[in-house]
Amino acid sequence: MKKLFTLAFAALTAMTMSAETVTMDLALAKGSTPAPSIGEPLLNGGAFDGTGYKMGSDGNYIGWNISSANKTFTGVTFNGYYNTNNVKNWGFQFSTDGGSTWGDEVTQEGEANNKAYHDITVTVDIPSGANAIRIIRRAGTSAYVRSITLTLADDTPASDPVTSITVNGPEAGYIGLPVTLTAKTDVKADTIWWTDQYGTKQESKNGVFTFTPSAAGSYTYTAWAENAHNENPVTKEHSVTVTKLCGELIKVSATAYNAATATGIFSGTTSASMSSKDSEKSVYEDLTGYKLNTKNQHLGITFNAGQTLQAGDVATVFVTTVSAKLQLFADKGTTLIGETDNVVQGENQIILGSAANGANGIYVYRTEASGTDMNPFVAYVSVTRSCEESDNTNIAELTINGESVEAEEGVYSYAVGASVDLATVEVVYTLEHPKATATPASGFTVNVPAAGDPANTQVITVTAEDGTQKEYTVSVTKSAAASTDATLSALSVEGYTLTPAFDAETTAYTITKAYKAANPDKSKVSATPNDANANAVVVLESESDVFTITVTAEDNTTTKVYTITILEAAAKKALLEATFSNGVHGYIAAGNINVPYLAGEAEPTFVSATFWEPDGEPKAEIKDGNLVVTGADSKTAQYTITFVPVTPMEASYNEITFDTVPSYIYSVYGWDSGKGVKFSKDVEEATNHRISEGKDRIYIALPAAGHVILTGGSAGARPVKITVNGNVSDIKSTPKAGETIKLSLNKSKANFIGIESNGNNGDAGFTKLQLQQDYPTALDNTDADNKAIKTIENGQIVIIKNGVRYNVLGTVLK
Repeated sequence: MKKLFTLAFAALTAMTMSAETVTMDLALAKGSTPAPSIGEPLLNGGAFDGTGYKMGSDGNYIGWNISSANKTFTGVTFNGYYNTNNVKNWGFQFSTDGGSTWGDEVTQEGEANNKAYHDITVTVDIPSGANAIRIIRRAGTSAYVRSITLTLADDTPASDPVTSITVNGPEAGYIGLPVTLTAKTDVKADTIWWTDQYGTKQESKNGVFTFTPSAAGSYTYTAWAENAHNENPVTKEHSVTVTKLCGELIKVSATAYNAATATGIFSGTTSASMSSKDSEKSVYEDLTGYKLNTKNQHLGITFNAGQTLQAGDVATVFVTTVSAKLQLFADKGTTLIGETDNVVQGENQIILGSAANGANGIYVYRTEASGTDMNPFVAYVSVTRSCEESDNTNIAELTINGESVEAEEGVYSYAVGASVDLATVEVVYTLEHPKATATPASGFTVNVPAAGDPANTQVITVTAEDGTQKEYTVSVTKSAAASTDATLSALSVEGYTLTPAFDAETTAYTITKAYKAANPDKSKVSATPNDANANAVVVLESESDVFTITVTAEDNTTTKVYTITILEAAAKKALLEATFSNGVHGYIAAGNINVPYLAGEAEPTFVSATFWEPDGEPKAEIKDGNLVVTGADSKTAQYTITFVPVTPMEASYNEITFDTVPSYIYSVYGWDSGKGVKFSKDVEEATNHRISEGKDRIYIALPAAGHVILTGGSAGARPVKITVNGNVSDIKSTPKAGETIKLSLNKSKANFIGIESNGNNGDAGFTKLQLQQDYPTALDNTDADNKAIKTIENGQIVIIKNGVRYNVLGTVLK
C-alpha cells in the first residue's frame, strides 16, 4: 500500500479572506490537471507516466506557480512513492516572484532501511507572499510524486477597507547584493506600491519590492496599500542600513567529499566540483585535501549567492605540499584571474586582477603535467575583500594617438611635429584601481595648437574609492621648426642577436647566421626612429652582406646611417662520441677525452667518431696524439686524449655491492653509495649533447676468473649492450631488480667489461657483482676416490688434491 506524505506549515497572519483547495492527481496525464487557477507545472528532468511524475536523477523537480496575482500558498500536502536507503530524499523551495528567485531549500532524511514507502512530516515557514513551490528529488531510486494538494488564499473581493499593512525584510544589507521587501495587508488590497525617501514610485509585484544598493548608507522605502473601500491608503515605512561587503566572503575546505559549506556573507552549501578543464576526469579527495594529479584538473568553487568577484579580492589557497604552480580561473577555465609561481606549503595569497570582475566562481588549476609541478593537495580555498577603501589614484597607462606616454611629475607631454597636419589628438587611459573614477572619461580629445604656440592642456581628475583625488595634466604642443633628430631609439633583427647591444650613438653592428644559411630578409629588421616624424629606410646590400639603415630627420636634410654586417658561423662539428678499440666510448669534457682501459695492457686505439647534428660530414683523426676534427668549412677542433688505466680487483668470491671506492670500476658520471652506482647526467658538461642520449655507461676491470654474476638494480628490464674483452655479449637486456645474469670470463688473464644501458634511471641496470672460479683441469674430480677437497685457511680458499695444496688459480702452496 502507499503511505501519505504530509507537509504542515506555520500559520500565516490571521486574514479575513477564505481559502480554496486545489488537488492535482499526477498519476494521470499532464493535460487532465491542474485546475484553471493553478499555473502549468514547472519541470526539470523526469517525466509523467501512469505512476506519477518520475524524478529519475538528483536535482529533478516539479513545481507550480499561481496564475492569479492575488493568491498565495497557505498549505500543501503531497503523496509520493520511492525506494531508497538512508539518504536525503526531498527538498522544498518557495518563491515570492513566480519562480524567478527561489528561497533556501529544506531537505528531509529518509529512514535507515529499505522499505518501499516512507512517511515524512515537514514544518516549513512559508515566506510572506509565497506564490510558487517546487519539490526536488535529492537522492534515491524510483522517486515519484503521485498527487499534490495546494491550499490557496482566496482572492474574493474585500468587503472592508485595508486598515493595516506589515513589511517583512532585512534591516541590514550590502553594497551590490539585492534586498527584498514584502508587504502584506490585513484584508485584500487592490493595489500595493512602494516609494523611496524622495517620494519616487518604485516597481513592485504583488507587494514584493527588490532593490540593489550601489553605495553605503540608509535606504528608506514606504509601502502603500488600498482597496475600493479605502478613503486613504495605509502606509508602512521600512529602513535598511547598507554597508560594504568585506572580510571573508567564502571558504571551501576539503572536510567532506566533493562539497563544503561556505562561511561569511555567503550562506548555504557551495559546490566544490573536481573535474578537468579539458574533460571530466576522475579526481579524488582524502584527509590531506583535494589532490590534483593531472594537468588541468581543478577544484571548482561556485557561489550560490548573488555576490560576484571584483578586482582586488584576495584568494587564499592552502596547500599541504610544496609541489605545484597554481592558477586561478573564472568561468571554468576561460578567464585567468590570478596565478602564483612560487607555491609554499601553507597559505598562498593571490590578488585577483580586473578579469575577476563579475565572476561568480573560482577554479584552482594545476597547470603542469610533469616536472616539479605535480600532485598538489589543496586543503582549502577562501576569498576575502578588504574592509578599507582604497586611496589609489594612479593612472596605469595613458596613450596619445596610440602612442604610450609616460608622466613626469604628473604631466603627460606630447609634441606634434611641425610638418604634421593634425587638428586634434585622442587621449586614452586606464586606472590602476577598479573602484577609482576619473573625468573627463577616457577617449577625450585635445586640440593641437599652431606651430610654436603655447601648449593646449587638459586636466584629468582621478577620484579614489575613499574620495582621495589627484590631478594629472595632458600637455600638447606643436614644434616651431622641423626636428633634426635622425637617431634610432630601437634596432633589432628578428631571430638574431646584435653585437654589440644597441645604443643610439653606436652605428655599426653584426649578426651571425648559421653555416651556409641564407641571409635574413630585410623585413626581419626593425628600426624605430627616436622622433616619430623621422623616417628609417632599410636596404640589404647583398654583395657585401650588410644591412644599411638610413634615418632621415623630419627636416628632410639631416641623416644618420646604421649598418648591420651579416657574419657566417663555423660549420657545426661538435663531437658526440669517440669510440676506441676496447669498446670504450670516451668521456668528453672541456676539450678532453677520458678513455679507460685495462691496466697492464696496451692503450686502445681510436676507431670512430660521431657528431651532434653536423654541417656536412666532419672528419676525425689522430694527429700528434690528439683527436682532430675537421668540419665542412675546413676549420678544425682539437681534443686531447687521456688514457685512464683501470686496475683489476683483487680476487674475491664474495658478493660485492658497487660503492664509491673500488678501483676496478670507471664511470664517467657520479656515484650514489646508497643505491649502488648512480649516473648523474648533470655531471657531464652541458655542451656535451651525449647527455640527451639517455644512456648509462660503466667499465669494470676484473681478474682472471671463470664467470661473473651481475645483479639487476632496475625496477624492470631494459635494453643493454655488454662487451667482454672487446667482444659483444649475447645478453640484450638487464635483469629485473634482484635477478641476475652470468657472463663468461677469461680464466688465464684479467678481463675488461663495458656496460651501456639504455635508460635514464641512473643505475646502469646493475648494483652488485660476484666472481665465480672454475677449477683448473688438474683439479677436476677424476674419480670418487681421488677427488679434490676445498677448504678455507686464514680466509683463503685452499684446494687439496692427492695431498698437494693449491689456491683457486691452481698455484701450488707451500
